[in-house]
Amino acid sequence: MTCSTRMFIGATHSRPGVGRALEWSLMVFRTLVDRSRQRRALAALDDRLLRDVGLTRALAERERNKRALEKLFWTS
Repeated sequence: MTCSTRMFIGATHSRPGVGRALEWSLMVFRTLVDRSRQRRALAALDDRLLRDVGLTRALAERERNKRALEKLFWTS
C-alpha cells in the first residue's frame, strides 16, 4: 500500500458520512436514470396498451417530456 493509498483510506475511515453521501448520490442517480427509461418505455406503448393501464397518449407524452429532476417520484 502506497502512502497516498493509506492517506485516502484513512480519510475515508475518519469521515464515515462521506461514504453514505456518495452511496445516496449514486442511488438518486440510478433512480433518475431508471425513471427516465420507464418514461421512454411508457411513451413507446401503443394506444391500446396505454388504455389497458388507464392512460391516454397525451398523459404518456407529458410524462415522457418531463425533466429528470422535475419529478423525482411517481405521484399524482
